[in-house]
Amino acid sequence: MSHIVTFNEKLKDLVDKAKGYDNLKNYKKSIKAWIEISEFCLKFAGDPKIDITYKNMLVKKIRNIINHVKSLKLKMQQKEQKIIELEEKKISALIYDLP
Repeated sequence: MSHIVTFNEKLKDLVDKAKGYDNLKNYKKSIKAWIEISEFCLKFAGDPKIDITYKNMLVKKIRNIINHVKSLKLKMQQKEQKIIELEEKKISALIYDLP
């Protein structure tokens, strides 16, 4: 089996896993999975046997993944902020209801 075919099969499995986490809004696991994918692609792109055109395509994909990870981190921060705000409202309501 060709080196690229093996790479593409493994890449597909990794991407499917990461997209699953995206769909579940499990940002921590999603970020970890996308970083694993970018490292996997970077390692493969470093192989001297790989055609330069394919390497350039991988570099573009890695850049897109990095931007996606940044977006996921922002969503995770927003989600955490909403949780904090809800907790603060609950505490305020409890304090207000005190005799």
